[in-house]
Amino acid sequence: MKFLYLIRHAKAEPFIEGTEDHDRKLSNKGIQRANNLASWLSKKTPIIQELHFSSSIRTIQTADIVSKALSDNLLKSISFNFIINRQIIKNMIFILASFSVFYLHFFSV
Repeated sequence: MKFLYLIRHAKAEPFIEGTEDHDRKLSNKGIQRANNLASWLSKKTPIIQELHFSSSIRTIQTADIVSKALSDNLLKSISFNFIINRQIIKNMIFILASFSVFYLHFFSV
C-alpha cells in the first residue's frame, strides 16, 4: 500500500500590504510546528521517499525543514512553479479517492 501525506505549509508571518502573499516567510511558531511535524514524520513507516511542494517561500521553508529530518531516506525533493490552492487539493483528493492503493493523510501545520 502507498501512503500520501498532504501537508499545508506551517504558520506564516502576517500579510503586509504591498507585498506578495507568495513571498511570506514562516513565523517563529511556524518554524517550531514544522520541526515538530518533521520529527513525527521521520518516525513513520513506510519511510517517506519524495516531497513535492509549491514555490511559495513558506512552503519551501516547510519542505526544507521536513527534508532535513528525512534526509537519510529521501530520494526526491521537487518544487512546482505554481501555487497549490485549496481547490487543487480538493480535486486531488477526489481523484485519489477512486484509487484503493493509497492511504491519505492531510495535515495543516
